[in-house]
Amino acid sequence: MAAPDDNFAFAAQTLRALDRRRYFATLILPEKSRRHVQALYAFAAEIEAVRHKVSEPGLSEIRLRWWRDMLEGRLDSGDGGQEDAGGSPLAMALLDTLATCGLDPAPLCRLIEARRFDLYRDPMPDLATFEGYAGETVSVLLHMAATILHGASPPGSADVAGHLGVTMALADELNRLGFNLSRGHLRLPLEIF
Repeated sequence: MAAPDDNFAFAAQTLRALDRRRYFATLILPEKSRRHVQALYAFAAEIEAVRHKVSEPGLSEIRLRWWRDMLEGRLDSGDGGQEDAGGSPLAMALLDTLATCGLDPAPLCRLIEARRFDLYRDPMPDLATFEGYAGETVSVLLHMAATILHGASPPGSADVAGHLGVTMALADELNRLGFNLSRGHLRLPLEIF
């Protein structure tokens, strides 16, 4: 089994490969918190990248299900015991982060469920749905990162993270608009236009 430092190094490499913008943003964080924020962001980047790594939505669903089962402690090793996700350094770094920082895995399970939308070419129905999606996929990460940095949930951070997350998600989707349209997927509600 890899040493914890190796797991966090792997998480940092994964983040750098999948989301360079967030990786470089984490470099200004205090060293004791950086590795945990990087593990959190690397997990989110890995979940987001599933749609690009697997061609069939059904296969992508299996990958997302593995992550959810791992977070919920439902991976059965076959002998009645719980698998510790030792085969995935990123999963180990994430589990370490959740335990060390006292974070609830439930918001990350909701992130996974929200990212299921990305696997299909369904249009975003309306602005309220987009805001909910942004809250579950971006705002939650900002709030959890603030919790890691502060040592507890800072007062008012959920509201700030909520608004900032929607803004960041909207900016990201506008930035990727041409690419997504070229693939036949409008990920923004028509009412925004």
